[in-house]
Amino acid sequence: MYLITIVNCCFSIMKILALADLKKINFKKEIFVYPTETAYGIGAACDQLKLLEKILLIKKRPAHKVFPVISSSFSQAKEWFYFSKEEERLAKKYWPGPLTILLKPKKNLPIYLLGQEGRVGVRVSGNVVARKLARLAKKPIVATSANLSGKGNSYDPRQIWEDFYQAKYQPDWLIDFGLLPENQSSTVLLCHDDGRLEILRQGGVVVKALKISR
Repeated sequence: MYLITIVNCCFSIMKILALADLKKINFKKEIFVYPTETAYGIGAACDQLKLLEKILLIKKRPAHKVFPVISSSFSQAKEWFYFSKEEERLAKKYWPGPLTILLKPKKNLPIYLLGQEGRVGVRVSGNVVARKLARLAKKPIVATSANLSGKGNSYDPRQIWEDFYQAKYQPDWLIDFGLLPENQSSTVLLCHDDGRLEILRQGGVVVKALKISR
């Protein structure tokens, strides 16, 4: 069931955004809650440092925990990140879907995205809205869970509204896609330079080793 009634409150700045109105988002200035194939996420354009810093405030999240990103497509991901043969084959096999691959960035990105070995966690979401947002932004978007730090994933837009609508720091938009199924988080994978695969977090995708031609 979609949100029907919006409570008018003097504290509230977050607004509900219909799926038909995604172009209203100003990707240089605004933060949005949106659906993915795993749960609702908080997003912003990946290269907007001030927006990433605001997301930390919204979530009350420690700055040392980095954000993954969602790309609209494999092609967009290749514009922003380097792929080895192993990484490219994994991406083509499991994307769109809940597999996050740690990739080396081609461009300068905020420190809040850079994790192990200076890499960024990247996936192409199985949710059409998430992919469309990255396409409209013309760049990958941040994909961190729409909750306060330490709490579980968010699947219900009503709960997200209740969590944030009176908070000091809020997202600008909430894209209501209805109640989401409670799927597992994405699997997080690192391909080492020697071709060894390391699962950093086991999620909804079980990765099988692929034979790589040299």
